[in-house]
Amino acid sequence: MKVLLNGLEIRGGDTELPTVGEILDQLRSEIGEKGKVVTAIAVDGELLQDDPQREKLEGRPPSEVERIELTVEEPKSLLAKGLTDTRDFLQSLRGDLTKTATAFRLGDELTANNNFAGCLDDLKLALTGMNAAARLPGVEDETASLRQSLMSSNTRLLPMLDTMYKAQAAGDYVTLADGIEYDLTEIADEWIGVLNHILRDTMDEDAVVAR
Repeated sequence: MKVLLNGLEIRGGDTELPTVGEILDQLRSEIGEKGKVVTAIAVDGELLQDDPQREKLEGRPPSEVERIELTVEEPKSLLAKGLTDTRDFLQSLRGDLTKTATAFRLGDELTANNNFAGCLDDLKLALTGMNAAARLPGVEDETASLRQSLMSSNTRLLPMLDTMYKAQAAGDYVTLADGIEYDLTEIADEWIGVLNHILRDTMDEDAVVAR
């Protein structure tokens, strides 16, 4: 059985282990000890993705597998990609929040309510991306400010959203528009600022796009 790391064969896998899953655990451990992160795994050309498919592939004996391919990245490189994508996503969301607030003020309730739902979905996606970055191994010191920002903003975000939901249910679109344009935008700006700060401190400053 061949084991390839970023396209280069490294060694033949410990075929004494009973399953592919146990071999992968061993490889992940060895790679983690070297300070790197496994970002993708393919077994005989089939990516490990959803749980049922992953369990099926990982449960196979090594004798039935010809090739395991691992994609590995440096934590800082992975962090830079994740933070840059999330920062750009938040900048786009910020514009959508302003448009949504304007639609509520103009009385275009159908468009505004649909846009508001989309903004909340995007807000959840941004939080998911930042939480993933904050838990990334090997860069705990670099993401300390992000974890602190998330704890602070989450404390304010829940009651803020509760107020907006109540205003929406009551048809109080002025209060809702103010919450969207000022409160949610303020939190988005805080997150963007933190992400830019981490990128400037830990990555090549020339790669950081100014707001």
